[in-house]
Amino acid sequence: MKIVTVDRFWVGTGCAALGLAFLWSFVVAPKIVHRARIQRELAAGVRALQEAKEAKPSRPDIENWSRYRSDPLQAPPTIPSFYTRQHQIRSG
Repeated sequence: MKIVTVDRFWVGTGCAALGLAFLWSFVVAPKIVHRARIQRELAAGVRALQEAKEAKPSRPDIENWSRYRSDPLQAPPTIPSFYTRQHQIRSG
């Protein structure tokens, strides 16, 4: 009867494949998942910052608002003169 012999090359190749599968499943794959999760969180943070930057008023907006707010404060002395002139024109 013939005895089946196992070649050392195939045993070494099988052990190396099992070792790589073990290394992949317990070392590399969790790091890939962790990296993907961190990238998603970073992308969400970047989107939030971009939205906040778009919502923030620019310098010209602030200056226009300041001018808009200061005009009525400077206008009270001119308001009575406007109505006085309008009354004189109509009465005139």
